[in-house]
Amino acid sequence: MSRCPNCGQEITNNNDYCQHCHYPLFEDDSVRQLRAQVWARKQVDKEEERARIKAEREAKEKAKREAKEIKKREEVERLARKQIQEEEKRAKEVANREVKEKAKREAEEAKKWQEAERLARKYTQKEEKKAQRLTAKKGESTAKEKAKKEAD
Repeated sequence: MSRCPNCGQEITNNNDYCQHCHYPLFEDDSVRQLRAQVWARKQVDKEEERARIKAEREAKEKAKREAKEIKKREEVERLARKQIQEEEKRAKEVANREVKEKAKREAEEAKKWQEAERLARKYTQKEEKKAQRLTAKKGESTAKEKAKKEAD
């Protein structure tokens, strides 16, 4: 038995090609050599076609991955914009609520001050009336005392 010069495996028959690697095994015959060249060229063409198909498949897969990544990025950006808008909306609502609460507190304080001023005026008026009555009573008692003194 002989061995294949390409793969080193034992060859059982006198074939034109190795049954393991399909390497052409014939010698000087020009037809066989031409057939071997054609076969080798076909093998090269097949390998080139497989490589081309593989490259196309890999390119398509890469394009799909890139498209998915772009979509993910766009979705993340969209969600980020939405989240920012929601945060801004919440911040405005909080600010509006705080402004309303502050205005309400200020109105309540103003109302308390107005009530305090009203009570103070009322108290002042009562005190003035008391003072006038006391003055009037003093004036009367002083006049009575004068009249008494004059009468005496």
